Amino acid sequence: MSETDWTRQHTTSFSAADAEGNLICVTQTLGGIFGSGVVIPGTGVCMSNYLNWGDLEPASPNYLAPGKAWASVVAPSIGTVDGTGVLALGTPGSYGIMQTQAYVHYLNYGLELQAAMEAPRARLWDGARVELESRVPESTVEELKRRGHAVEMAPPLTMNCGGMQAVSFTRETGAMVGAADPRRDGSAVAA
Repeated sequence: MSETDWTRQHTTSFSAADAEGNLICVTQTLGGIFGSGVVIPGTGVCMSNYLNWGDLEPASPNYLAPGKAWASVVAPSIGTVDGTGVLALGTPGSYGIMQTQAYVHYLNYGLELQAAMEAPRARLWDGARVELESRVPESTVEELKRRGHAVEMAPPLTMNCGGMQAVSFTRETGAMVGAADPRRDGSAVAA
């Protein structure tokens, strides 16, 4: 399937901050093109058909039963320091959502928000299959192969590794920074 196949692009994520430092991240997954086909009157909001990821087979981890939790890959996130929001981010990407490493690059490695978002990424698929953006150093590629991973090289930027939008807030100065992932459409704008 082509990277530009519009039929795969049915999840949206956006993050926003206001002057008081309030942060929000919303990730809307329709579950399929046009979701359930139902639009809430007067809103333009399409309802999801995400339950199609559920299963009627009792042995499945996604068995649909009353009161039973099942796997969901939507993970909009807000990072806090001492109870104050400092980072809001989210991404489309199905099971790749939890693997979008920009959060780690920003908080653990201290990269600026846009640089953290643009850093090379990987995605683990089922089993030992790993998809790496071609900007990942060759030494990392070889080490993953040595450890038994089936490495597949991807373009320099692939939406298979997410397409994050984010905003950060610095408590001390009130500064806000927005960033948009070049792997998908989107932009950072000031209101």
